[in-house]
Amino acid sequence: MNDTMVTVIVPVYNTAPYLSRCINSILCKRKQKIELILIDDGSTDKSGNICDEYAAKDIRVKVIHQNNKGISEARNNGFAISKGEYITYVDSDDYLPDDMGLYRRAIDNMENKNLDILVGLW
Repeated sequence: MNDTMVTVIVPVYNTAPYLSRCINSILCKRKQKIELILIDDGSTDKSGNICDEYAAKDIRVKVIHQNNKGISEARNNGFAISKGEYITYVDSDDYLPDDMGLYRRAIDNMENKNLDILVGLW
């Protein structure tokens, strides 16, 4: 389970005040192998710069900069380059709880119940 990579895709559009908290809440899941893909969807604030700063500091972070195409296109572009066995989406103005077992429980739930998709907190 600890070797299972989870890709977290975060579409980003003008959420600079919330973005660091969001990213930090994902990257703190140290017991889980994480790939974080940030898609800057044409932000006009400092969101794109914040994404680049995290990518420069952490090899788990990848950034895509694109013209504004909307959340669906941003998610699809992140999905296209994802390498994780499991993929999840987090909104850039949200954050994950300080629960180190969050993804482990989700993956266990999916594997034990032979699920293809899991929505919400479990």
